[in-house]
Amino acid sequence: MRSVWSLAWLLALPSFVLGCNAILGFDQDYKTGSGTSGGGSSGTTSTGGMSTGGMSTGGTHTGGSSTGGTLGCKAPEDCPMPPSACSQRACDAGVCSVTLADKDTPASSGQNLGDCSTIMCDGNGGIYLGADPADVPAAVDECHVGSCDGGPPHQVAAPIGTACAAGGGIVCDGNGLCVECLQSSDCPMGACAGYTCVSASCGDGIKDVNETDTDCGGACGASCAVGQICMTGADCITGNCESAACALLPVGAACDSDAVCASGACASGVCCGTACLGACNTCATGACEPVPAGEDPQGACAPSVCDGAGSCGLCEPGIEIGECCTNCAKDPGPSSAVPGDTDWTPPCCVPQVCGANGQPEPCF
Repeated sequence: MRSVWSLAWLLALPSFVLGCNAILGFDQDYKTGSGTSGGGSSGTTSTGGMSTGGMSTGGTHTGGSSTGGTLGCKAPEDCPMPPSACSQRACDAGVCSVTLADKDTPASSGQNLGDCSTIMCDGNGGIYLGADPADVPAAVDECHVGSCDGGPPHQVAAPIGTACAAGGGIVCDGNGLCVECLQSSDCPMGACAGYTCVSASCGDGIKDVNETDTDCGGACGASCAVGQICMTGADCITGNCESAACALLPVGAACDSDAVCASGACASGVCCGTACLGACNTCATGACEPVPAGEDPQGACAPSVCDGAGSCGLCEPGIEIGECCTNCAKDPGPSSAVPGDTDWTPPCCVPQVCGANGQPEPCF
């Protein structure tokens, strides 16, 4: 703060005027009492002239130097008000002065709350208007808050979930409205639809408090699809709940359709690592393997059986299906008669039987 001007009250002129009036009074008294010697000389000269009205009281001592000059003030309150809110009156050794507020300090008066600005001092006794993001306006209701962000004072929606009580609501929706509910847990009936509490059901399109996810799980049974929230496998269509979400079944898990298996293949009642097609393949262990030869677990090969290589046989095991013939003479000649040919050896033939795998037994 620094001193700018000082003020001294000089009241010599009033003293001079008082002195003159006193003299004039003396002259008048003199003229009035001129007819009588005692009254004129004694009363006029002593009292009205020199002593009281002239020099002692009205002139030099009281009205002149002492009160009005050197001892002009005793406290700042004795001095005139400063010219602006950025200056302050002071009394220094009986002399009034003014000190100026430092630059960029708030003015001592005139501030308006909630206008996003503050009146600041310029260091020369003047003022300027500075932006103040913290000087926000008061909220107009429970679901709004004052803001200075982006310019002049305005209102923005209170954060979603802010408590409120307007119009029977209990919570702000994040858009400036006080609503009845945001989620089913806000409702005594257990369902919130369109920010309004409604009766709960498994087909209302919302997640009720007795469901693990929307219209599924919990009271709605094993109806949650893969990815929906679950508590146990009993909430899921797949019967598998992993990390609180319904998941596909791993290889080896019991299944009833390809859709529930992570591999996309359900065979022999379990999820198989690969596709396992045909009646003579099985995936009982989680890996696709051929059914053992001679078996036909699904009865799909009758009257044949599985050949052990994943396919059905060609004939019924143990049944004679023809003959196996060979050249008994072991010579290079033909083993069967050729029309017009006499150089041949009759063959040696034995019955050919269907093997245990449903395939003809090899000849010799």
